[in-house]
Amino acid sequence: MANKTKTSQASKKSSEPPKPCRPFLAWGVGLAMGLGVAYWVHWEHTQPTLPADPDTTAQETTTDPASAPRFEFYHLLTEQEVAIEIEGETETDAPGSTEVQTDPETASISMAGDGALPTAEEEEEPEVATGGTRYLLQAGSFQKAGDADSLRASLAIIGIEANIQVVELPGGETWHRVRIGPFSDLRTVNEARARMAANQIEAIMLRTGG
Repeated sequence: MANKTKTSQASKKSSEPPKPCRPFLAWGVGLAMGLGVAYWVHWEHTQPTLPADPDTTAQETTTDPASAPRFEFYHLLTEQEVAIEIEGETETDAPGSTEVQTDPETASISMAGDGALPTAEEEEEPEVATGGTRYLLQAGSFQKAGDADSLRASLAIIGIEANIQVVELPGGETWHRVRIGPFSDLRTVNEARARMAANQIEAIMLRTGG
């Protein structure tokens, strides 16, 4: 009976499976996970950065500078157009211009000397006219009445009263002469002439009568 009991106990001990070694298994799993994470971090840091798209960079580089020259071109074109308009007004007989136009009759008088007089310093004449002689100053002669009115207004601003004489020449041309006077003495003529010259208005002196 005792032998049977010992035999059954020995068979039970031999039939039980051996217990696995759990600490070594957990350590191995943790080591594997740690190595995997370390490799992944190393792989992320060692990956080369992708270069920028050359087509996009070239497009950005060429687009921005092109807009500035295009704007500058139109800006210069506007300035040229404005400059052309100013030149046209300068060449045209605009109202208010003091430029003396070529009056054929007045020009012939000035060139021939029949009636055109120098100043008192250039010619020895009495300061007071004698024998009904009178002096006139002609500030301009225009074919447009508006130009003559503008010059007369400019003379009025500096205190010189002028009148407009309308003359029709044999060729059919009509001229508007802006004249000051008549004066009876050369001193008054020269004073008016000097005031006009100070305001950049040229005039010729004419003699009438006597």
